[in-house]
Amino acid sequence: MPGLLTKAKTYLLLGTLFIALAGIGIFLELTNRLDGDPWLHAAAIVMLNLLLLLGCVSVVRGAVSERLEYYSSIDPLTGIMNRVSFWRVLEKEIRRVERYRHPLAMIMLDIDHFKAINDSQGSAVGDQVLKTMAGEIKKNIREIDFFARIGGEEFLILAPETDRERAVNLAEKIRETVAAISFVKAEPITISLGVTQFCAGDRADLLLTKVDQALTRAKAGGRNRVVCS
Repeated sequence: MPGLLTKAKTYLLLGTLFIALAGIGIFLELTNRLDGDPWLHAAAIVMLNLLLLLGCVSVVRGAVSERLEYYSSIDPLTGIMNRVSFWRVLEKEIRRVERYRHPLAMIMLDIDHFKAINDSQGSAVGDQVLKTMAGEIKKNIREIDFFARIGGEEFLILAPETDRERAVNLAEKIRETVAAISFVKAEPITISLGVTQFCAGDRADLLLTKVDQALTRAKAGGRNRVVCS
């Protein structure tokens, strides 16, 4: 997403420059032609200013729209995808794998006993735990993977081109990574993870149900483990 914003800004700047240069060219041409008629000269200047103003408004509007779209798609605390943007990506990826028959896996994770952290050390410490953990997990997944916070201490990872076995290996790697994090004001934490793989005919809600059931079994089995559906 930041890359898209950078590209959009580049196009907007080039568009602004083009409008400015075109306006200057028109102004100079009209000045040469209308020097003998001051009223026409003044009218041309006013019209040119209006055109330039409309161009600038259009450029600013486009930039604001891009920025709003970006911020509406991320979780403000962790800087990763939110539930809404993840759902859009999930439906798109399902259509893709249905067409090309490529593997697709999903991982759901939950911080063990996270409520105890908030209760004993406060929500500020809890927020820092969430932010730090999300940053470490992001370092350990691929650029093509999609990572989202879907609420509270629950997160989802969508892994394209990944079968069940590789998804389990990724989940174990994430579990070990999180367990090794040293937090400034909190004790080390553990996470429970559920893993599932897309099967022909699965809908987005069914895939989420399967991975949620796997996570529930991981927590019921003692937490700090990976369970695959």
